[in-house]
Amino acid sequence: MRLFIKLSVDNLSLPVHYNHYQQALIYNWINDEYYQSFLHDVGFKADKSTFKMFTFSKFFGNYNYNQDTKMITFMDKIWFTLSSPNDKFLEYIIDKILFTKKYFLNRQEVQVEDIKYSKFLPSKGLEVETKSPITAHVSLKDNDKTKTRYLSPADIEFNEIIRSNLIRKFEAFYGCEPQDDNFTIKPSDGHLKMTISNYKGFIIKGWEGKFYISGSPDLLKIGYDAGLGARNSMGFGLVEKIRNFR
Repeated sequence: MRLFIKLSVDNLSLPVHYNHYQQALIYNWINDEYYQSFLHDVGFKADKSTFKMFTFSKFFGNYNYNQDTKMITFMDKIWFTLSSPNDKFLEYIIDKILFTKKYFLNRQEVQVEDIKYSKFLPSKGLEVETKSPITAHVSLKDNDKTKTRYLSPADIEFNEIIRSNLIRKFEAFYGCEPQDDNFTIKPSDGHLKMTISNYKGFIIKGWEGKFYISGSPDLLKIGYDAGLGARNSMGFGLVEKIRNFR
């Protein structure tokens, strides 16, 4: 399930790399301290992987960007999408923001103006557009140090890394292997854009654009709800359906 959340702001100023502020707001919205602690400190596990099982888009709205200060100022209304396969997580958030409208983001007041929800309809093939970048990587050993190599959609490993990540997410959330583990992702046009994000000093490379995703309906659903690729709970991998193509 996913939520479409509209906020009322008054010249909200944020660093251009504001993901962690947005993430903190989401955690603050979880209307259950035990679940908030579970999600932040424990998460859902499969083998050595741990997942928070949520993702979110960038903020959208009218803004100005100051090149000198590297600050972005949203004028009045902003909106974003929050998505998770875990309905309980989203229900906690709905309960909180329905009764408490006023919050603070980077020490500035924001108010929840509207909230809507939608559910993923089963499909074997979709054309999607990123609302936050998709990131995929492999870890390499170099003189006893682990280095991260980020992948582009042109790399052979890109599809398999995302597919295996979806399988682990499915196992972590449902406690079993998917009956069908087929999954393919490929660009649907040639207009992809590489992004470089700074999350608390940690550099993350990702890709924005339009993609075809196809294969197991179970893996498409977990990818659509929990995010494609890695770093989903940091604000990566949320896609929006353009159309079904199968």
